[in-house]
Amino acid sequence: MYSMSFVSSRLESMASRIRSGDRLDEKTFQDHEIMVTPFPSVWGNSIKSMRMTFEDAQDRLSVFERFERPFVFDHLPTPLSGKLKMMIEALDERGEVLPGSGEQFGFEIESPDVVAEEVSDQEVSDQEDTPQAAQALLTSSDEPAAGTGPALLAEPAPLATAALIAPESFTTLRIEAEDLSDDDGDGNASSIGGAGIEVVTGGDNPSNTANASGTAYVDFGGATGETLTFTFSVTEAGEYELALGYALSQNGDGSDRNRPLRLDVNGELQDRMFDLPSTTLTGDATDFSEFGERTIRVQLQAGENTVSFTSNGASGPNVDYLEVRAPDPDVFVIQGEDLDIGSTSDVADAGTNRVVTLDNIASFTNGRETFRVGAEGASYLDWASGNAEAYGDFTLEVATAGTYSVTVTYASSSARPIGLFLIDEGTPGQIGTFQFAAVTAPNYYPDDVDDVPADNQPGNGGPSAWEAGRPRRWRSPWPRAAIPCVWAARPTGRTSTRSRWRYWRPMRWSLSIR
Repeated sequence: MYSMSFVSSRLESMASRIRSGDRLDEKTFQDHEIMVTPFPSVWGNSIKSMRMTFEDAQDRLSVFERFERPFVFDHLPTPLSGKLKMMIEALDERGEVLPGSGEQFGFEIESPDVVAEEVSDQEVSDQEDTPQAAQALLTSSDEPAAGTGPALLAEPAPLATAALIAPESFTTLRIEAEDLSDDDGDGNASSIGGAGIEVVTGGDNPSNTANASGTAYVDFGGATGETLTFTFSVTEAGEYELALGYALSQNGDGSDRNRPLRLDVNGELQDRMFDLPSTTLTGDATDFSEFGERTIRVQLQAGENTVSFTSNGASGPNVDYLEVRAPDPDVFVIQGEDLDIGSTSDVADAGTNRVVTLDNIASFTNGRETFRVGAEGASYLDWASGNAEAYGDFTLEVATAGTYSVTVTYASSSARPIGLFLIDEGTPGQIGTFQFAAVTAPNYYPDDVDDVPADNQPGNGGPSAWEAGRPRRWRSPWPRAAIPCVWAARPTGRTSTRSRWRYWRPMRWSLSIR
Protein backbone atom coordinates (compact mmCIF):
# COMPACT_ATOMS: atom_id res chain seq x y z
CA MET A 1 0.00 0.00 0.00
CA TYR A 2 2.94 2.33 0.65
CA SER A 3 6.42 2.95 -0.71
CA MET A 4 9.01 4.14 1.82
CA SER A 5 12.40 5.64 1.05
CA PHE A 6 15.21 7.32 2.92
CA VAL A 7 15.81 10.79 1.53
CA SER A 8 18.44 13.36 2.35
CA SER A 9 17.48 16.63 3.99
CA ARG A 10 15.54 19.12 1.86
CA LEU A 11 14.59 16.24 -0.49
CA GLU A 12 17.75 16.85 -2.47
CA SER A 13 18.24 13.17 -3.21
CA MET A 14 16.75 9.75 -2.51
CA ALA A 15 19.09 7.45 -0.59
CA SER A 16 17.37 4.06 -0.78
CA ARG A 17 14.04 2.27 -0.85
CA ILE A 18 12.97 0.70 2.47
CA ARG A 19 11.28 -2.71 2.56
CA SER A 20 9.91 -4.73 5.44
CA GLY A 21 12.56 -7.13 6.73
CA ASP A 22 15.50 -4.82 5.88
CA ARG A 23 18.48 -4.54 8.20
CA LEU A 24 19.00 -0.82 8.76
CA ASP A 25 21.99 1.10 10.11
CA GLU A 26 21.00 3.44 12.94
CA LYS A 27 23.21 6.16 11.40
CA THR A 28 20.86 6.25 8.42
CA PHE A 29 18.11 7.59 10.69
CA GLN A 30 20.44 10.36 11.87
CA ASP A 31 21.34 11.50 8.34
CA HIS A 32 18.08 10.98 6.46
CA GLU A 33 14.34 11.46 6.55
CA ILE A 34 11.68 8.92 5.55
CA MET A 35 9.32 9.69 2.68
CA VAL A 36 6.08 7.69 2.58
CA THR A 37 4.23 7.52 -0.74
CA PRO A 38 0.75 5.94 -0.89
CA PHE A 39 0.18 3.68 -3.89
CA PRO A 40 -2.88 4.49 -6.05
CA SER A 41 -5.94 3.24 -4.17
CA VAL A 42 -9.66 3.71 -3.58
CA TRP A 43 -8.83 6.37 -0.98
CA GLY A 44 -7.40 8.74 -3.58
CA ASN A 45 -7.66 12.34 -2.46
CA SER A 46 -9.27 11.29 0.83
CA ILE A 47 -5.77 10.93 2.29
CA LYS A 48 -5.09 14.19 4.09
CA SER A 49 -2.30 13.10 6.44
CA MET A 50 -0.17 10.11 7.33
CA ARG A 51 0.60 8.56 10.71
CA MET A 52 3.76 6.57 11.50
CA THR A 53 3.97 4.54 14.72
CA PHE A 54 7.26 3.11 16.02
CA GLU A 55 7.57 0.26 18.52
CA ASP A 56 11.22 -0.14 19.48
CA ALA A 57 13.16 -3.03 20.97
CA GLN A 58 11.99 -2.04 24.46
CA ASP A 59 8.32 -2.06 23.38
CA ARG A 60 8.08 1.74 23.56
CA LEU A 61 5.63 3.43 21.22
CA SER A 62 6.23 6.75 19.45
CA VAL A 63 3.68 8.31 17.11
CA PHE A 64 4.31 10.88 14.36
CA GLU A 65 2.01 12.59 11.87
CA ARG A 66 2.65 14.61 8.73
CA PHE A 67 0.02 16.84 7.16
CA GLU A 68 1.41 17.84 3.74
CA ARG A 69 2.41 16.00 0.58
CA PRO A 70 4.99 14.70 0.04
CA PHE A 71 4.68 12.96 3.41
CA VAL A 72 8.21 13.33 4.73
CA PHE A 73 8.91 12.23 8.31
CA ASP A 74 11.91 14.25 9.42
CA HIS A 75 13.70 14.58 12.76
CA LEU A 76 12.81 11.03 13.72
CA PRO A 77 14.46 9.55 16.82
CA THR A 78 17.31 7.09 16.37
CA PRO A 79 15.80 3.67 17.15
CA LEU A 80 17.38 1.31 19.64
CA SER A 81 19.31 -1.58 18.18
CA GLY A 82 17.19 -4.67 17.74
CA LYS A 83 13.74 -5.13 16.28
CA LEU A 84 11.77 -2.09 15.15
CA LYS A 85 8.08 -2.44 14.33
CA MET A 86 6.38 0.24 12.26
CA MET A 87 2.75 0.92 11.36
CA ILE A 88 1.78 3.32 8.55
CA GLU A 89 -1.81 4.60 8.42
CA ALA A 90 -3.65 7.07 6.18
CA LEU A 91 -5.97 9.63 7.79
CA ASP A 92 -8.90 11.55 6.34
CA GLU A 93 -9.73 15.24 6.78
CA ARG A 94 -11.15 14.56 10.25
CA GLY A 95 -8.01 12.77 11.34
CA GLU A 96 -9.67 9.36 11.35
CA VAL A 97 -7.91 6.27 10.01
CA LEU A 98 -9.18 5.28 6.57
CA PRO A 99 -10.54 1.71 6.73
CA GLY A 100 -7.99 -0.90 5.73
CA SER A 101 -5.20 1.66 5.29
CA GLY A 102 -2.88 0.28 7.97
CA GLU A 103 0.28 -1.52 6.86
CA GLN A 104 2.84 -3.05 9.23
CA PHE A 105 6.59 -3.20 8.65
CA GLY A 106 9.41 -4.85 10.58
CA PHE A 107 13.12 -4.00 10.58
CA GLU A 108 16.32 -5.02 12.32
CA ILE A 109 18.28 -2.02 13.56
CA GLU A 110 22.04 -2.53 13.73
CA SER A 111 24.58 -0.78 15.95
CA PRO A 112 24.49 -2.01 19.55
CA ASP A 113 26.53 0.88 20.94
CA VAL A 114 24.14 3.62 19.95
CA VAL A 115 21.78 5.10 22.52
CA ALA A 116 18.37 6.15 21.23
CA GLU A 117 18.02 9.91 20.78
CA GLU A 118 15.28 11.93 22.34
CA VAL A 119 12.21 12.44 20.21
CA SER A 120 12.62 15.82 18.47
CA ASP A 121 10.35 18.83 18.54
CA GLN A 122 8.97 17.67 15.21
CA GLU A 123 7.16 14.81 16.87
CA VAL A 124 3.45 15.49 16.50
CA SER A 125 2.51 13.31 19.40
CA ASP A 126 4.37 11.69 22.25
CA GLN A 127 3.77 8.20 23.60
CA GLU A 128 0.50 9.33 25.19
CA ASP A 129 -0.98 9.46 21.68
CA THR A 130 -1.98 6.13 20.24
CA PRO A 131 -2.87 5.03 16.74
CA GLN A 132 -6.48 4.80 17.94
CA ALA A 133 -6.69 8.47 18.81
CA ALA A 134 -9.09 10.34 16.51
CA GLN A 135 -7.35 13.47 15.22
CA ALA A 136 -9.13 16.52 13.78
CA LEU A 137 -6.85 18.24 11.27
CA LEU A 138 -6.02 21.85 10.63
CA THR A 139 -8.05 23.95 8.26
CA SER A 140 -5.40 26.47 7.26
CA SER A 141 -6.00 30.18 7.58
CA ASP A 142 -2.87 32.00 6.52
CA GLU A 143 -4.60 35.37 6.11
CA PRO A 144 -7.62 35.77 8.38
CA ALA A 145 -10.24 38.17 7.09
CA ALA A 146 -10.28 41.63 8.59
CA GLY A 147 -12.25 41.80 11.79
CA THR A 148 -12.29 38.06 12.36
CA GLY A 149 -9.50 38.01 14.94
CA PRO A 150 -10.31 37.75 18.63
CA ALA A 151 -10.35 40.81 20.83
CA LEU A 152 -7.21 41.13 22.91
CA LEU A 153 -7.39 40.63 26.63
CA ALA A 154 -6.25 43.44 28.84
CA GLU A 155 -3.59 41.23 30.40
CA PRO A 156 -1.66 38.23 29.02
CA ALA A 157 -2.95 34.82 29.95
CA PRO A 158 -1.14 33.10 32.82
CA LEU A 159 2.12 31.37 32.01
CA ALA A 160 1.61 27.61 31.93
CA THR A 161 4.29 25.96 34.01
CA ALA A 162 4.81 22.61 35.65
CA ALA A 163 7.34 21.23 38.12
CA LEU A 164 8.84 18.84 35.60
CA ILE A 165 11.41 16.33 36.76
CA ALA A 166 14.57 16.84 34.68
CA PRO A 167 15.51 13.76 32.59
CA GLU A 168 19.15 13.97 33.69
CA SER A 169 18.13 13.80 37.35
CA PHE A 170 15.92 10.73 37.20
CA THR A 171 16.44 7.14 36.12
CA THR A 172 13.36 5.42 34.72
CA LEU A 173 11.71 2.92 37.07
CA ARG A 174 10.01 -0.20 35.74
CA ILE A 175 7.77 -2.26 38.01
CA GLU A 176 6.63 -5.55 36.54
CA ALA A 177 2.94 -6.24 37.10
CA GLU A 178 3.74 -9.76 38.30
CA ASP A 179 6.32 -8.54 40.87
CA LEU A 180 4.04 -9.20 43.86
CA SER A 181 6.84 -9.81 46.33
CA ASP A 182 9.62 -7.47 45.16
CA ASP A 183 11.63 -10.38 43.79
CA ASP A 184 14.25 -8.07 42.30
CA GLY A 185 14.84 -6.37 45.66
CA ASP A 186 14.54 -2.79 44.38
CA GLY A 187 11.89 -1.81 46.92
CA ASN A 188 9.21 -1.45 44.27
CA ALA A 189 6.41 -3.97 43.88
CA SER A 190 2.83 -4.60 42.78
CA SER A 191 -0.25 -6.08 44.41
CA ILE A 192 -3.58 -7.38 43.12
CA GLY A 193 -7.06 -7.58 44.60
CA GLY A 194 -10.38 -8.96 43.40
CA ALA A 195 -11.97 -12.29 42.59
CA GLY A 196 -10.72 -12.96 39.06
CA ILE A 197 -7.48 -11.00 38.66
CA GLU A 198 -4.37 -13.17 38.45
CA VAL A 199 -0.76 -13.46 37.31
CA VAL A 200 -0.29 -15.40 34.07
CA THR A 201 3.16 -16.87 33.35
CA GLY A 202 4.70 -18.36 30.22
CA GLY A 203 3.54 -21.90 30.79
CA ASP A 204 -0.05 -20.81 31.37
CA ASN A 205 -0.41 -19.07 27.99
CA PRO A 206 2.74 -19.27 25.83
CA SER A 207 1.40 -17.28 22.87
CA ASN A 208 0.21 -14.27 24.89
CA THR A 209 3.16 -14.17 27.31
CA ALA A 210 5.92 -14.49 24.70
CA ASN A 211 6.25 -10.73 24.14
CA ALA A 212 5.69 -9.69 27.75
CA SER A 213 8.75 -8.58 29.67
CA GLY A 214 9.54 -11.41 32.08
CA THR A 215 7.13 -13.58 30.03
CA ALA A 216 4.34 -12.83 32.51
CA TYR A 217 1.49 -10.38 32.95
CA VAL A 218 -1.52 -9.64 35.15
CA ASP A 219 -4.89 -10.60 33.67
CA PHE A 220 -8.12 -8.79 34.65
CA GLY A 221 -10.74 -11.56 34.76
CA GLY A 222 -14.00 -9.86 35.73
CA ALA A 223 -15.81 -6.77 34.49
CA THR A 224 -15.50 -4.78 37.70
CA GLY A 225 -13.98 -4.55 41.16
CA GLU A 226 -10.45 -5.84 40.39
CA THR A 227 -7.39 -3.72 41.19
CA LEU A 228 -3.71 -3.75 40.27
CA THR A 229 -1.60 -1.45 42.45
CA PHE A 230 2.03 -0.42 41.91
CA THR A 231 4.04 0.85 44.88
CA PHE A 232 7.35 2.67 44.36
CA SER A 233 9.43 5.55 45.69
CA VAL A 234 10.93 8.69 44.16
CA THR A 235 13.29 11.09 45.90
CA GLU A 236 11.85 14.31 44.48
CA ALA A 237 8.26 15.55 44.26
CA GLY A 238 7.09 16.82 40.89
CA GLU A 239 5.47 15.94 37.58
CA TYR A 240 6.34 12.53 36.15
CA GLU A 241 5.17 10.46 33.21
CA LEU A 242 3.55 7.09 33.85
CA ALA A 243 3.59 4.50 31.06
CA LEU A 244 1.44 1.38 31.36
CA GLY A 245 2.54 -1.56 29.22
CA TYR A 246 -0.41 -3.75 28.25
CA ALA A 247 -1.97 -5.95 25.56
CA LEU A 248 -5.53 -6.02 24.23
CA SER A 249 -6.96 -7.92 21.27
CA GLN A 250 -9.37 -6.61 18.66
CA ASN A 251 -12.94 -7.80 18.29
CA GLY A 252 -13.49 -10.87 16.16
CA ASP A 253 -14.62 -8.71 13.22
CA GLY A 254 -11.30 -6.82 13.18
CA SER A 255 -12.62 -3.67 14.83
CA ASP A 256 -10.75 -2.10 17.73
CA ARG A 257 -12.05 -2.19 21.26
CA ASN A 258 -11.24 -0.36 24.46
CA ARG A 259 -11.04 -1.49 28.09
CA PRO A 260 -10.56 1.64 30.20
CA LEU A 261 -9.47 1.31 33.80
CA ARG A 262 -9.92 3.75 36.67
CA LEU A 263 -6.58 5.35 37.57
CA ASP A 264 -5.87 6.58 41.11
CA VAL A 265 -2.59 8.11 42.27
CA ASN A 266 -1.92 8.08 46.02
CA GLY A 267 -5.60 7.42 46.65
CA GLU A 268 -6.86 10.34 44.54
CA LEU A 269 -8.84 9.93 41.32
CA GLN A 270 -6.72 10.80 38.28
CA ASP A 271 -8.82 9.40 35.46
CA ARG A 272 -12.06 7.43 35.78
CA MET A 273 -11.76 6.07 32.24
CA PHE A 274 -8.07 5.70 31.37
CA ASP A 275 -8.34 4.46 27.78
CA LEU A 276 -6.57 1.24 26.85
CA PRO A 277 -7.37 0.50 23.18
CA SER A 278 -6.45 -2.57 21.12
CA THR A 279 -2.74 -3.28 20.63
CA THR A 280 -2.88 -6.63 18.77
CA LEU A 281 -4.33 -5.94 15.33
CA THR A 282 -5.10 -9.44 14.04
CA GLY A 283 -8.90 -9.60 14.25
CA ASP A 284 -8.62 -12.50 16.68
CA ALA A 285 -10.39 -11.77 19.96
CA THR A 286 -8.15 -14.26 21.80
CA ASP A 287 -4.86 -12.78 20.54
CA PHE A 288 -3.25 -10.56 23.22
CA SER A 289 0.29 -11.19 21.96
CA GLU A 290 1.35 -7.65 20.98
CA PHE A 291 1.99 -5.14 23.77
CA GLY A 292 1.77 -1.37 23.62
CA GLU A 293 1.81 1.58 26.03
CA ARG A 294 -0.43 4.36 27.25
CA THR A 295 1.06 7.33 29.07
CA ILE A 296 -0.15 10.11 31.34
CA ARG A 297 1.49 12.84 33.39
CA VAL A 298 0.86 12.95 37.12
CA GLN A 299 2.15 14.67 40.23
CA LEU A 300 4.08 12.39 42.58
CA GLN A 301 5.21 13.04 46.13
CA ALA A 302 8.68 12.55 47.50
CA GLY A 303 8.93 9.10 49.06
CA GLU A 304 6.48 6.26 48.56
CA ASN A 305 3.73 6.50 45.93
CA THR A 306 0.92 4.19 44.86
CA VAL A 307 -0.66 3.96 41.41
CA SER A 308 -3.80 1.83 41.12
CA PHE A 309 -5.76 0.59 38.10
CA THR A 310 -9.27 -0.68 38.83
CA SER A 311 -11.88 -2.24 36.55
CA ASN A 312 -15.20 -0.37 36.74
CA GLY A 313 -17.43 -2.01 34.14
CA ALA A 314 -15.33 -3.07 31.13
CA SER A 315 -12.85 -5.56 32.64
CA GLY A 316 -9.26 -4.73 31.68
CA PRO A 317 -6.39 -5.72 29.39
CA ASN A 318 -3.35 -7.88 30.14
CA VAL A 319 -0.95 -5.59 32.03
CA ASP A 320 2.80 -6.09 31.66
CA TYR A 321 4.45 -3.26 33.62
CA LEU A 322 4.34 0.33 34.83
CA GLU A 323 7.22 2.68 34.02
CA VAL A 324 7.83 5.95 35.87
CA ARG A 325 9.75 8.43 33.71
CA ALA A 326 10.92 12.01 33.57
CA PRO A 327 8.58 13.82 31.15
CA ASP A 328 9.71 15.26 27.84
CA PRO A 329 10.51 18.95 28.58
CA ASP A 330 9.36 19.98 25.09
CA VAL A 331 5.85 18.58 25.54
CA PHE A 332 3.32 20.62 27.52
CA VAL A 333 0.11 19.38 29.06
CA ILE A 334 -2.46 22.01 30.06
CA GLN A 335 -5.80 20.98 31.49
CA GLY A 336 -8.85 22.68 29.99
CA GLU A 337 -9.96 23.80 33.43
CA ASP A 338 -6.67 25.71 33.84
CA LEU A 339 -7.21 27.98 30.83
CA ASP A 340 -7.90 31.68 31.35
CA ILE A 341 -11.59 32.10 30.39
CA GLY A 342 -12.08 35.67 31.59
CA SER A 343 -14.30 37.11 34.30
CA THR A 344 -17.74 36.52 32.74
CA SER A 345 -18.04 32.83 33.64
CA ASP A 346 -21.34 31.99 35.34
CA VAL A 347 -22.11 28.41 36.38
CA ALA A 348 -25.83 29.06 35.88
CA ASP A 349 -25.35 30.42 32.32
CA ALA A 350 -24.59 27.89 29.54
CA GLY A 351 -23.71 30.85 27.32
CA THR A 352 -20.42 31.32 29.19
CA ASN A 353 -17.35 29.13 29.45
CA ARG A 354 -17.54 27.19 32.73
CA VAL A 355 -15.10 25.01 34.63
CA VAL A 356 -16.94 21.87 35.72
CA THR A 357 -16.09 19.89 38.85
CA LEU A 358 -17.87 17.32 40.98
CA ASP A 359 -18.36 20.03 43.59
CA ASN A 360 -20.15 22.53 41.36
CA ILE A 361 -22.01 20.47 38.73
CA ALA A 362 -25.22 20.52 40.80
CA SER A 363 -25.26 24.33 40.48
CA PHE A 364 -25.14 24.32 36.68
CA THR A 365 -28.13 25.80 34.83
CA ASN A 366 -31.16 23.74 35.89
CA GLY A 367 -29.23 21.53 38.32
CA ARG A 368 -29.64 18.46 36.12
CA GLU A 369 -26.78 18.76 33.62
CA THR A 370 -24.88 15.52 33.08
CA PHE A 371 -21.37 15.34 34.49
CA ARG A 372 -18.86 14.02 31.90
CA VAL A 373 -17.15 11.23 33.80
CA GLY A 374 -14.51 10.52 31.13
CA ALA A 375 -12.57 13.73 31.83
CA GLU A 376 -9.08 13.45 33.26
CA GLY A 377 -8.90 14.74 36.81
CA ALA A 378 -12.72 14.70 37.19
CA SER A 379 -12.83 18.26 35.86
CA TYR A 380 -13.15 19.92 32.46
CA LEU A 381 -14.03 23.13 30.61
CA ASP A 382 -17.62 23.33 29.35
CA TRP A 383 -17.52 25.54 26.23
CA ALA A 384 -20.09 28.32 25.93
CA SER A 385 -23.17 27.67 23.82
CA GLY A 386 -23.91 30.21 21.08
CA ASN A 387 -21.27 32.69 22.26
CA ALA A 388 -18.82 33.78 19.56
CA GLU A 389 -16.85 35.81 22.11
CA ALA A 390 -16.03 32.87 24.37
CA TYR A 391 -12.33 32.06 24.65
CA GLY A 392 -9.70 30.08 26.53
CA ASP A 393 -6.17 31.47 26.75
CA PHE A 394 -2.81 30.27 27.92
CA THR A 395 0.82 31.32 27.62
CA LEU A 396 3.89 29.10 27.30
CA GLU A 397 7.60 29.67 27.09
CA VAL A 398 9.39 27.59 24.49
CA ALA A 399 13.14 27.16 24.46
CA THR A 400 13.42 25.15 21.27
CA ALA A 401 12.41 26.64 17.94
CA GLY A 402 10.58 24.30 15.58
CA THR A 403 7.23 22.87 14.53
CA TYR A 404 4.90 22.00 17.39
CA SER A 405 1.50 20.37 17.34
CA VAL A 406 -1.29 21.90 19.42
CA THR A 407 -3.61 19.07 20.40
CA VAL A 408 -6.93 19.29 22.22
CA THR A 409 -8.82 16.40 23.76
CA TYR A 410 -12.56 16.85 23.79
CA ALA A 411 -16.02 15.32 23.80
CA SER A 412 -18.92 16.46 21.64
CA SER A 413 -22.17 15.11 20.23
CA SER A 414 -21.94 17.24 17.07
CA ALA A 415 -19.43 19.07 14.86
CA ARG A 416 -18.28 22.26 16.61
CA PRO A 417 -15.26 23.99 14.98
CA ILE A 418 -13.19 26.42 17.04
CA GLY A 419 -10.37 28.70 15.85
CA LEU A 420 -6.81 28.91 17.15
CA PHE A 421 -5.11 32.32 17.29
CA LEU A 422 -1.57 33.45 18.10
CA ILE A 423 -1.31 36.89 19.67
CA ASP A 424 2.15 38.05 18.67
CA GLU A 425 3.33 41.43 19.95
CA GLY A 426 -0.23 42.60 20.39
CA THR A 427 -1.50 41.45 16.99
CA PRO A 428 -3.84 38.42 16.77
CA GLY A 429 -3.45 36.07 13.82
CA GLN A 430 -5.51 32.98 13.15
CA ILE A 431 -3.36 29.88 12.80
CA GLY A 432 -6.12 27.49 11.89
CA THR A 433 -9.36 25.86 12.96
CA PHE A 434 -9.93 22.83 15.15
CA GLN A 435 -12.47 20.73 13.28
CA PHE A 436 -14.07 19.19 16.34
CA ALA A 437 -16.27 16.34 15.10
CA ALA A 438 -18.93 14.33 16.92
CA VAL A 439 -17.48 11.45 18.93
CA THR A 440 -18.79 7.93 19.48
CA ALA A 441 -20.16 6.96 22.87
CA PRO A 442 -18.18 4.36 24.84
CA ASN A 443 -19.76 0.92 25.22
CA TYR A 444 -20.28 1.21 28.96
CA TYR A 445 -20.86 3.70 31.77
CA PRO A 446 -18.55 3.23 34.78
CA ASP A 447 -20.09 1.79 37.91
CA ASP A 448 -17.96 3.77 40.40
CA VAL A 449 -19.95 7.02 40.25
CA ASP A 450 -21.16 7.33 43.83
CA ASP A 451 -19.37 10.70 43.97
CA VAL A 452 -21.44 12.05 41.06
CA PRO A 453 -24.79 13.56 42.17
CA ALA A 454 -27.68 11.37 41.02
CA ASP A 455 -29.33 14.25 39.14
CA ASN A 456 -26.08 14.76 37.19
CA GLN A 457 -25.79 11.20 35.92
CA PRO A 458 -27.26 10.12 32.55
CA GLY A 459 -31.03 9.80 32.77
CA ASN A 460 -30.98 6.44 30.98
CA GLY A 461 -28.13 5.11 33.10
CA GLY A 462 -25.92 4.66 30.02
CA PRO A 463 -23.16 6.56 28.23
CA SER A 464 -23.50 9.18 25.49
CA ALA A 465 -21.02 10.85 23.17
CA TRP A 466 -20.35 13.30 25.99
CA GLU A 467 -18.94 10.54 28.16
CA ALA A 468 -16.60 9.58 25.34
CA GLY A 469 -13.37 11.27 24.58
CA ARG A 470 -9.72 11.61 24.38
CA PRO A 471 -7.09 9.16 23.62
CA ARG A 472 -4.63 10.10 26.66
CA ARG A 473 -3.53 12.04 27.59
CA TRP A 474 -5.85 12.10 26.75
CA ARG A 475 -9.19 8.89 26.74
CA SER A 476 -12.44 7.18 26.63
CA PRO A 477 -12.56 7.91 23.82
CA TRP A 478 -12.06 11.68 24.20
CA PRO A 479 -10.58 12.19 20.71
CA ARG A 480 -8.08 14.86 19.83
CA ALA A 481 -7.88 17.71 17.44
CA ALA A 482 -4.43 18.79 16.29
CA ILE A 483 -2.97 21.83 14.53
CA PRO A 484 0.71 22.00 13.47
CA CYS A 485 2.44 25.31 14.26
CA VAL A 486 5.93 26.67 13.57
CA TRP A 487 7.42 28.67 16.42
CA ALA A 488 10.67 30.50 16.80
CA ALA A 489 12.49 31.14 20.03
CA ARG A 490 11.81 34.85 20.20
CA PRO A 491 10.19 37.63 22.26
CA THR A 492 6.92 37.41 24.05
CA GLY A 493 3.79 36.68 22.05
CA ARG A 494 0.24 35.64 22.86
CA THR A 495 -2.16 33.20 21.25
CA SER A 496 -5.93 32.81 21.07
CA THR A 497 -8.81 30.26 20.13
CA ARG A 498 -12.05 31.63 18.84
CA SER A 499 -15.58 30.79 20.15
CA ARG A 500 -10.55 30.86 21.64
CA TRP A 501 -7.59 29.11 23.25
CA ARG A 502 -3.90 29.81 23.76
CA TYR A 503 -1.14 27.24 23.37
CA TRP A 504 2.76 27.46 22.98
CA ARG A 505 6.64 27.44 24.08
CA PRO A 506 11.37 29.14 24.05
CA MET A 507 9.83 32.24 24.05
CA ARG A 508 6.87 33.28 25.62
CA TRP A 509 3.89 32.54 23.38
CA SER A 510 0.28 33.20 24.16
CA LEU A 511 -2.41 31.21 22.38
CA SER A 512 -6.14 31.51 22.40
CA ILE A 513 -8.90 29.14 21.32
CA ARG A 514 -12.04 30.97 20.18
